[in-house]
Amino acid sequence: MKRLLLVLPLFACDEVIAVRNLPPEVRLTAFCTQADGADPPQERAYFVAEVADHEGSTVDLDLLATLNGARVVLGPGDAGDGTVGLTAERAGTPHLIEWARTCTGEGCVDACSAERALGPSGVRACKPAPAALPDALSVTVVATDGDSSAEATFELTRTASCP
Repeated sequence: MKRLLLVLPLFACDEVIAVRNLPPEVRLTAFCTQADGADPPQERAYFVAEVADHEGSTVDLDLLATLNGARVVLGPGDAGDGTVGLTAERAGTPHLIEWARTCTGEGCVDACSAERALGPSGVRACKPAPAALPDALSVTVVATDGDSSAEATFELTRTASCP
């Protein structure tokens, strides 16, 4: 009886699988105003953002708009959640972001001060809200979670109160 010897070549797997981080998702759902508690009350502008990240990482945002013919990064105000280190769950986390108001009077913090954090664009956010807020605004949001980024543009109409 003859035996058959079967020899199978074995090859090592040298394929590399790259695991990529999904970019964060941001949706601006409102551009709204609220009166602050000052005497006399002043109107403050806010954006309501829904921020999601599949890995649950924190997210940094830049809000960009065209104002008076120039593309600018909008400065975040002292109220609200700011634009750096925002928590983001997979299903989305709501955040209220103040658009810095024009700096006037004692105790006002200038939106261009050295303490302002840089957003994902690397540009210091220092364009405060104009005294007369626009009724409609086109805002581009750049979001990054440190590993990946995404960009989206939203056409917003100002509402009289924030949700």
